[in-house]
Amino acid sequence: MYLLARHGGQAGWDSACTNQTGKKMTKRPSDILDQVLNREPVLVSLKGGREIHGVLQGYDVHMNLVLDRAEEMIDGEMKQVGTIIIRGDNVIYISP
Repeated sequence: MYLLARHGGQAGWDSACTNQTGKKMTKRPSDILDQVLNREPVLVSLKGGREIHGVLQGYDVHMNLVLDRAEEMIDGEMKQVGTIIIRGDNVIYISP
């Protein structure tokens, strides 16, 4: 599993991405997102402890995301959100 996380306060992603063992990864974060684009649901963790599941439809260099068939856990229940746009500043991590 790859975990894509932004470094607080920096614009963009670290150019030297490493995996959990500290070895340099052969794939860029955008390569991993491209593999799940319009295919598999992803988990997006947001500031404030919110988590949203949905199918990634698109993203940009600011990590603004478009999710389809999105749902969010609210008060112990899954709430259907539909298609949403998430501002990249709110994204903590994306788990494909």
